[in-house]
Amino acid sequence: MALATSGALTLDQIHVEAGGTTGTTCSLNDSDIRGLTAAAGKTINSTLGTTIDFDDFYGASGALTSAIITTGYYHYSYITLNYRYRGYTTVGVVGNFGSISPANPVFTGIANGNNIVGCYVYSTGVDRKLSVFFDTTNTVSNTNSSAFTSMTIGSTTFNRSDATFNAGTYYRWVWTLAGGGNINDNTSAVAPFPTTGSTVTLSFT
Repeated sequence: MALATSGALTLDQIHVEAGGTTGTTCSLNDSDIRGLTAAAGKTINSTLGTTIDFDDFYGASGALTSAIITTGYYHYSYITLNYRYRGYTTVGVVGNFGSISPANPVFTGIANGNNIVGCYVYSTGVDRKLSVFFDTTNTVSNTNSSAFTSMTIGSTTFNRSDATFNAGTYYRWVWTLAGGGNINDNTSAVAPFPTTGSTVTLSFT
């Protein structure tokens, strides 16, 4: 249930809306509180340490637990290798493709409040990998407390502990998929993503 749109608003009420326990310690600088979904016409700055006001939280609603990816594709060739991608990204390293709704989502309590900017499966003709990218606004390490426990795409769950982690321009986790290999076209379903132009639910725990 969303917070009140006017009148008195307490930090405890905001904390409970973000999934916290009433009466426990919290602050407006907590990533779960800054990860609340703002009401229409409001903005909640998710960057830790920046200015924020109680007024920003009027009408805010609870934690975002899932988003919808509309699968896109990207394809390029390099010498004898065909690189094909399925999913979405705004990273721009391999070109923007697909989309996510809501746009630039911040999953409360996941990746320390950073935006997810890419999630796709790809092949190089040798193996097949799945990657998820977050921006680097807030510091993240490869631990349960600052990252996430698992990621689910559709009905398939991937454990963070099975992925390799890289902290560079983006925070990136990569899984090597069993039974991988080359992706042969730009339209068919490539697990865990459906056919190009179809949608799938993405969620984190």
